[in-house]
Amino acid sequence: SNDQQYEECRLPLRCGSGPSVFPNITYPFWGNNIGKPNFCGQTEYELSCKENQNLTLEIKNLTLRVVSANLSDKTI
Repeated sequence: SNDQQYEECRLPLRCGSGPSVFPNITYPFWGNNIGKPNFCGQTEYELSCKENQNLTLEIKNLTLRVVSANLSDKTI
């Protein structure tokens, strides 16, 4: 149901063993291996968790490590 999908997308992402440093990353970002299914975001904003510790975003065949995120400023 839509309510279940909404609740899934609200969960903090999973990457690393400690508390997430990106607890509020939301739409348009998603990533199956960070606990946010594809219905949580847009295709081009897929995040990945590499080696269970580094959050990454791939843009035009470049893999970028995400070190901070500010969604209100729309910056990562």
